[in-house]
Amino acid sequence: MQMEDLPAEEKYAFSLFYKKANDTMTDEEKEKDEWSWDDEDPVADKADFLYSYKLAADVLQKKRL
Repeated sequence: MQMEDLPAEEKYAFSLFYKKANDTMTDEEKEKDEWSWDDEDPVADKADFLYSYKLAADVLQKKRL
């Protein structure tokens, strides 16, 4: 799913995770690898991981209740 396809609330939530990823990554971590695809963004990749992790944690929390 592309960012353009997300509802406004999810775009906003992802933007918060993107900011967190950007703030916590070193400049070296933010650099693109010479072997990576042209459109890869290391910060977006980390934000996507953090967002997915949060969604999974929320689902597991709801199952426990």
